Amino acid sequence: MRHTEELATNRDLNGFDGPVKVSFGHYTYPVAQDFLRATEPQGIPTTDDLQDLVTGHGAEHWLKWINRDTGRQSDSAHAYIHPTIRTHENLYLMCNTKIDKVIIEDGEAVAVQCVPRKPPHPQQQQQQRHRNWRQGPADKVGAQGRPHERLCTRFFGDYMLLPPGIFFSMFYFLEYLFLHGSTYITSANPYDAPDFDAGSINDERDMGLMVWAYIKFRKTARRMDAFFAYDSPAAAQDLNLQDTKAYGGPNHLSAGIQHGSWSIQTKPGRAPSASFVSSSQPSTIRDDLKYTPEDIAAVEEWVKRHIETTWHSLGTCSMAPKAGNLIVKHGVLDERLNVHRVQGLKCAGLSICPDNVGCNTYSTALLIGEKAAMLVAEDLGYSEEALKMKVPV
Repeated sequence: MRHTEELATNRDLNGFDGPVKVSFGHYTYPVAQDFLRATEPQGIPTTDDLQDLVTGHGAEHWLKWINRDTGRQSDSAHAYIHPTIRTHENLYLMCNTKIDKVIIEDGEAVAVQCVPRKPPHPQQQQQQRHRNWRQGPADKVGAQGRPHERLCTRFFGDYMLLPPGIFFSMFYFLEYLFLHGSTYITSANPYDAPDFDAGSINDERDMGLMVWAYIKFRKTARRMDAFFAYDSPAAAQDLNLQDTKAYGGPNHLSAGIQHGSWSIQTKPGRAPSASFVSSSQPSTIRDDLKYTPEDIAAVEEWVKRHIETTWHSLGTCSMAPKAGNLIVKHGVLDERLNVHRVQGLKCAGLSICPDNVGCNTYSTALLIGEKAAMLVAEDLGYSEEALKMKVPV
């Protein structure tokens, strides 16, 4: 699928001839190496591929969807669609369109009813478009169900406390959660918003992990040279409330809203002892922060106020038995992406995932798309050489 342009130790898992290009780009920010240096002394090894489906503990320099030769973003449109349209005439695209309903006759899906993605002007008559699968290519169809949310929280307090300059930020998230959200269709009108519940902090078992991640990332940041490199009275240190107000001025009303009242001014670190084993030595060593029960309670309250969902809402058409399993209550698709009890209807997309994925969702979407194309081709009678489906150059 992807063409990895950087050196990878596991060449069995990393492709080198795919249409989508992956690289580090033309520039690596020094803060990236600073972060890796800060994680290694904590027992977090540096790996070249944290998404190899095996490694579950480590830190990496994250690859990006960038063509190293051109410096341009590598995306599915330019890698798959445009080359195919230039060569073949049987690829039909319906852009700015959403599915209203699937037309089913005698247990077989025969067409989809489509509408514009945005509601038409009130003076215009809403024109619904039907796409008959016996006359042309089918559109991907999804169903509403129970999504799985990935959580993302930010820390280090109010960014307004910082003076003008260049800064780095850190965030953390949980890949596999106890909580589950939900989304339900509210009416037959395709433009009515669904009833969506992100499910944030629906399960208290996730809170312990969120607090641990907060402490771990703060611990890592305090070991980075960038954390103390800014030459300013308000460098990225822990400020107590008195110093914060003195620096911010009388109009700095947000001072102390977060954790300024319980953090303290950080003292200079000490020089590390000589090491002949590792060259990844920090310039200074700082003792870990000590968290009291009151501090932990404050972190929990902060997480509750700032927790967010991100772009991992998926799983509304889970591939699972119709009766469900240990992960989902009800399955929608079988192992070949067919909707249970419906003939001629497949679904392809991130909605098929029965649970969150611990990797880049764009990578997962491309993987599902390629596999779905293979399954459809097999159902149409293609085999052997015809299934290779090389993307035109």
